[in-house]
Amino acid sequence: MLPRETLDLLFEFNLRKLQMVDGLWFLGVEDRFGTEQATNIDYEVWHRIGISDARRARETFGISGDGIPALINALKMTWMAFVDWDMEQVSDSHAVFRAITCYPQKARVERGKGVFDCQPVEEAFFTAYAQTIDPRFRVYCGFCPRNRGNNDLWCEWHFRLVSPEKVKHR
Repeated sequence: MLPRETLDLLFEFNLRKLQMVDGLWFLGVEDRFGTEQATNIDYEVWHRIGISDARRARETFGISGDGIPALINALKMTWMAFVDWDMEQVSDSHAVFRAITCYPQKARVERGKGVFDCQPVEEAFFTAYAQTIDPRFRVYCGFCPRNRGNNDLWCEWHFRLVSPEKVKHR
C-alpha cells in the first residue's frame, strides 16, 4: 500500500491529467469544427457527467438526504476537491458556488485563445448534478467569464430549491 501522501499526489496528478485531456479534446474539436460545435458537444458531455458524478458521489461516499447540505457534501467529493473554489450556504434553500481559479480558462488565455464563454456548459453540468442530488434545485449564473464583473472570481453560480409543485416529474 502506498503512503497517504503518495496517494494524494497520485490522485491529483491523474485529476490534472483528466482536466488536460478534457481541455485538449475541446481545443481539438474547436480547431477542427469551430467554437460553436465544440461547445454543443461539450454541453452534452458535461450534462451526462453531471448526472453520473452526482450518482457516483452519493454511492461511493454514502451521501444521503437532499437539499443544500447533500449538494455541498457531494460537490466536495468530486473532482472539485482539487479546484480553487468555495461554496457558501446562504439559507436552507440557497447556496452559492464561486470559482476562484479556473485552470481551463487560464490555459486558454496563456495559449492566446482568449476567454471561452463556458456558461452553457457549466450550466448543463451544475443543473444535471444538482437535480440528480435533489430534483427541486434550480441553477442560476451570477456571472461567468463573458459577463464577469468580479476580477477576483471566475464565476458564481446560485443553487436554489424550489417548491415540490414546481418540479416537473421526469
